[in-house]
Amino acid sequence: MYTSEEASLQPLHLQDIHRYVERLLFHPVLQDEKVTPVVSSLQVFLGSLVLSQTELSIAVKKRIIAAMVLMYHGLDLHESIHNTEHKQTKRGQLTILGGAWLSSLFYRLLAEAERIDLISIFSEAVSRINEAKSSLVALSNERKSDDSSYLKLSKTIQGGLAFALTKTFVQDHRIVDFVEQAILADVYDRELIELESQHRSASSSKVYQNFFDTIAHLQTLCIDLFDHEAWRSVKTFFLHAQDPLLVQRVVEGG
Repeated sequence: MYTSEEASLQPLHLQDIHRYVERLLFHPVLQDEKVTPVVSSLQVFLGSLVLSQTELSIAVKKRIIAAMVLMYHGLDLHESIHNTEHKQTKRGQLTILGGAWLSSLFYRLLAEAERIDLISIFSEAVSRINEAKSSLVALSNERKSDDSSYLKLSKTIQGGLAFALTKTFVQDHRIVDFVEQAILADVYDRELIELESQHRSASSSKVYQNFFDTIAHLQTLCIDLFDHEAWRSVKTFFLHAQDPLLVQRVVEGG
């Protein structure tokens, strides 16, 4: 269990970083048009966890984490524009501009942190993410959550930036495994949300089982690294980790 850096992962610190990213994200025009994304608590947590392994100053850590999260949401905004007709609407154009704006903040933050070296590292990750998005479309129109290719591509899309940060700063295999499992849980969680929205309960039982197997592994890692209290916070990042009825459904076979 960590001691020297443990305080940097306490809720107040995470909330501080979360608020810092929210302030950077805020723009009145984007807010009015409901373009501003909701800050990903999972991405903030993973960035904080990874950088807790370094001796960087708090100010530098905050800027690196914020840069990663802003790029994550910038990519998400661009992905949300699906067709030409949507692009021509006011909201569509603001979404495109919002993504470009977040990208510009990404460069500014890394410059302020004096970590220009991370630009190329994150840029390579963005390239892998974009390639994964293209490959996922080509893979199949039907989602296959137990397919290894689908999972690999989805993990790259959701976790490519966090993986790049982990590879740069972390040697502890438990942290590497934690980040991997957290992103995998997020992939399954998102898949369950989509299956439920499509009322495809017959397709979801295997995904439920995979999700809870992943969550069980993640819980063990979290308690090993921190404590039970930390796990109570971490599991809130995943919608389906908070519903005991879903656990019972898995036990009963879906």
